[in-house]
Amino acid sequence: MADLSTSTGILEGQVRQTIQALSGRAASYTGKPYALLQEIGVPRDQKKNHDAIAAVIASLSFYTDITPLVMHPLVEGKFSLLEDYGIDPKPLFSLNSASTAAELFLSRFGAPIEDAHRQLDSFIALLRQIEKNRLLGYHTTQKWANINVKDFTNQPLRSLSPDHLRKNTYGLLRLATHTTNILQRYVSGLEKGHARIAVLQETLGAMESYCDLFRLHKLFSDYPLFESRPPLFYEVFADFIVETVANRGDTLPTEAAAQQDIHFRRYQGVDWTFTPRSKQFIFSGDEYGDCTAYWVRSQVNETIVNIHWTVYAWMLDPYYRVLEIFLDGKRALKCHILPLIIQERPVLMLDAIEAVPQLRENKDGSENPNLDRGLYNNRVMLLESLFDICKQLAHRMRLEVIYVEKFSNARWIREAIDDLPSDSYHINEVKKPYTDKIIRANIENVTEKPRCGTLDEEVQARNLRLMNQYMQHGYKDVAVLMGRRENWRLRIAGP
Repeated sequence: MADLSTSTGILEGQVRQTIQALSGRAASYTGKPYALLQEIGVPRDQKKNHDAIAAVIASLSFYTDITPLVMHPLVEGKFSLLEDYGIDPKPLFSLNSASTAAELFLSRFGAPIEDAHRQLDSFIALLRQIEKNRLLGYHTTQKWANINVKDFTNQPLRSLSPDHLRKNTYGLLRLATHTTNILQRYVSGLEKGHARIAVLQETLGAMESYCDLFRLHKLFSDYPLFESRPPLFYEVFADFIVETVANRGDTLPTEAAAQQDIHFRRYQGVDWTFTPRSKQFIFSGDEYGDCTAYWVRSQVNETIVNIHWTVYAWMLDPYYRVLEIFLDGKRALKCHILPLIIQERPVLMLDAIEAVPQLRENKDGSENPNLDRGLYNNRVMLLESLFDICKQLAHRMRLEVIYVEKFSNARWIREAIDDLPSDSYHINEVKKPYTDKIIRANIENVTEKPRCGTLDEEVQARNLRLMNQYMQHGYKDVAVLMGRRENWRLRIAGP
């Protein structure tokens, strides 16, 4: 039990209380609501955002991806960027359209997501076929059918029925995944040309397809929101659906393949994706060695103040996204983006652009021994690709202006941004749509508190402490990627 006499103990106690409050409403099939807390621990207490931290960790204790929780106020018709500011927010939700995701899902699985349970009969039939033909070797029945199946479903294979699996989506997914892993190991251990390879590979392909289906269906079934509005699932998880279907190696349907806006990671050339609102988001700063890292030791420059506390507020804001750029499967750049109103103009703000440690020239003041030459030699192309993607997003969002924060964790990025046209504004002219009201609504929904406590966000567009820009007091120098004002000017400080 946490020692509540210490600061960290107080934060851990609040996290545990929130997990307990959510446990009665969330779908948990593990029976171990504190497993995530034991895995990742409680972030060090930086005296900020206790409620946001508790809400995020509690939510991730029950859900793989908390996007549906984050979208809840919007689904209820509140905080409409389109109605209030003329900004279309859908491009921030997914890189792919809901219609593309629905088409690919139907093509791959033969039925819409709400009817996925109808495939349980054929899944059980496949399990029994594995047992009957002893596809896992001589001890298939003894070691797998009688032990593993019961471990995951609480039923022996001989009496297993769809009703046993319909609500046990966690056990169902574990069983399919475990069986897939055994099949993969068994196939890889057979000699080339073995008589059973063909049937094993066919069985393996079918089992992998079930894994994909059950993984998606667990996302669907975990949230009552989708049960009453199934099409919303394709909108919220469009990117994950497309990624799941496209990367299995199947041929994409002609109609979907012909669309120019289908996006998934091909692991060749330049790829891009939004960082999911999963456990991965918490540790995103560690991957890039920036000041949002969970572990301070992950920061390349430890002299910069760590602001990990802000990550949890970002995760709870549906209009705040982190866009990642990859080269041949390797992480390269990330960009924090959000819509702002600056000087009464709607703006897509590139609030931070960071590079992975392998893409920074210097480390600890000297030449970086871990510099990745493949990434570094393509750094200009990667940054230009990022800018092009952001221009496409802005166009789809009905925005004509893109501003870029000039500070970055990599010198070469700062130099490249400094070559862009500049403008300036007073930080009092920066307005974040709805301020922190959406985040507060999400925290209160998870924690069941009538009001959340102090909430802090780090919006770099308002931050004057990052670098000395020699501007007049209160003014900030910003790069303009698109839409510089006709009457632009830099408010340079006088002598």
